[in-house]
Amino acid sequence: MIGYDHFKSVASAMAEKENVVKLRQSSTLLSEVVINASNKELTGKEIVKKAVTSIPSNYPMKPFMIEGFFRDLQKEDDKPVELLEAALRFRYKDYNPGFEDVEIVEVRRSFNKRHPVNGTYDRQNSIFDLMEDNYVKHRFGPINTKGWKFEVDSIFAYNQTIVYKISGVKGPSQSAILFIDSENFAILKLELKMQMVNGEFYRRYLNLPDPHGLQETSFRMIFEFQRIDDKMYLKYQREEDSYNLFNNVVKDENDNTPGQKMNINKSVEGQASSFNAEFWKYYNVPTETAADSKIIKDLEDLDIGNK
Repeated sequence: MIGYDHFKSVASAMAEKENVVKLRQSSTLLSEVVINASNKELTGKEIVKKAVTSIPSNYPMKPFMIEGFFRDLQKEDDKPVELLEAALRFRYKDYNPGFEDVEIVEVRRSFNKRHPVNGTYDRQNSIFDLMEDNYVKHRFGPINTKGWKFEVDSIFAYNQTIVYKISGVKGPSQSAILFIDSENFAILKLELKMQMVNGEFYRRYLNLPDPHGLQETSFRMIFEFQRIDDKMYLKYQREEDSYNLFNNVVKDENDNTPGQKMNINKSVEGQASSFNAEFWKYYNVPTETAADSKIIKDLEDLDIGNK
């Protein structure tokens, strides 16, 4: 196969002048392929199942340690409100299901400016959240294969290896892409997406009961693995979660706490009590747009003019 050598450069050096990157041509000797009409071609699901059964031979089954950089960023209305960065050490017993020990080497940054309502619901320790969602190690998600449909999207050469690109779906809200080594069936990369479809969503376990109507609307995981000494090790992991905090939950039917009953024969403003600043401080109102602000200002000016 005729291809090109890898090219690497420091970004700052590339920015200093106009650059034309000329790649050097290189040839790759591919593994021998034997075509036999009697052999059945593997389906997408068969490839994934072979990858799962090959985990003990492809991933380390003896104790090892990974040093890594962790970054947790939370946004509200697309504005950053929380940031945590730390250097960590993960000590694994093996790559069977089970959680590794984590050592916090050093915390680099820690900021928290979340809205009080958001602060009432905290999934859990964000580092542990990543650890428990390692599908390859814990053998769940698309790795479990139950209920999933898989197809072979393409077969291509990468780093002198023939790779299967497999796409998978489970219902309308869940999809996955897997890159699997065709020779030893090691999982090189896995991406999972789950999202709300037509207002309906997959049921994903949430740690704590939420009194404010929190609803997860999308979830995405990415894993990349690298080969070191004939074993696959986690190189990169990313998780993205999106939640809707707008709709408040109606009180439980068993909650008989009396409240103000609306009189349908009287205007709403005629039934309003005095302004409760403490209540509105924590209530999750929609974001005020520029148009909303102008309307409010015009009404306030009009109100002042009438006094």
